[in-house]
Amino acid sequence: MTSASGDKISLYNKRLQSLYDDVSRWLQEAKIPFMPSFEEITLSEERLGSYAAKKFIIKQNDEVLARFIPVGILIIGAEGWVDLCGKSGKETLVYFSEGGPELTFSMSVGATTVEKRTAKIYGQKREGWHWIDDRITGKQPEFTKDIFLALLERIN
Repeated sequence: MTSASGDKISLYNKRLQSLYDDVSRWLQEAKIPFMPSFEEITLSEERLGSYAAKKFIIKQNDEVLARFIPVGILIIGAEGWVDLCGKSGKETLVYFSEGGPELTFSMSVGATTVEKRTAKIYGQKREGWHWIDDRITGKQPEFTKDIFLALLERIN
């Protein structure tokens, strides 16, 4: 594993922990009783190799209410992916860096670049976790307390 790979893995794990801290705080603010636990899992990506990440499990009365299951770092258009899973459903969260992902187009004539344009793939985004709301229209609102609480009902 290269130093750059180790940095990406470390950053992903920090972002996951920040997400888990937010979710715990939101549950406390909403006065929803819960018991958090963590389980280490191993992920493997071709360019990064194998690495450890934590799954976040939320229990209520000895029953699993929700699981945040890390999926990976190297995602097209994002910098991390985690699934929010419940008894009856699964929702996808991705991490966008400031501004969101970009796509650069170049047009060349021979060895000369005559035009180069960069465009945001999903429009301007705030850095952080976003919910992939609709897989057809591709909406991805920022993952907030209100969205989390609504999704908690949706997946159970």
